[in-house]
Amino acid sequence: MANQIYLLIFVGLLTSLINIILQYLLVKIKMKKIENEWITLKSIASLSSFKNYLDVVSADEAQELLEELLVGLRMTPSIDLLSNNVEEKLKSLKGGLKALLDSLNITDLLNAYYISAKKSNQLGMIMSYISLLIILLSIVTPLSLFLLGVSLGLGINSLYLLLNSYVNIEKIEKIKRKLKTLLLE
Repeated sequence: MANQIYLLIFVGLLTSLINIILQYLLVKIKMKKIENEWITLKSIASLSSFKNYLDVVSADEAQELLEELLVGLRMTPSIDLLSNNVEEKLKSLKGGLKALLDSLNITDLLNAYYISAKKSNQLGMIMSYISLLIILLSIVTPLSLFLLGVSLGLGINSLYLLLNSYVNIEKIEKIKRKLKTLLLE
């Protein structure tokens, strides 16, 4: 029985070390790269949003629509704001408004993915280290099977967080490529 416990401890140590190495190689290095580019990425996303905002606001249709609505409201406050003329002008602005909303959405997604990847990476590393410490503790305590089970649970959660971080980093990379294509347009 003791040999089997030591074999389980060895396997647990090996998997914890592999988990820590994978987290460092796959996630930590990519996160540092993204952190170095973070200000630039946010600036590009903000500039894209601002450009789309200016496109919408400076469009002749938008100016005409605002003037028509303001004059219409002053003349008759009960005017139907969704007249055919207003609907047509709104349809012509639809593309610009959609681009503006898309660029604002990209900025929000970029922030959400970055925060999620960073938090998942930190929690995954903490869980990996705790798992490693629990495995080492299981060598000297009589509750070694219980501690190995706890360590296994932490290791599985750590692997999930590793995968979550990696997926979020890949989503950030996809947004980064999309922002580069927007800049080139």
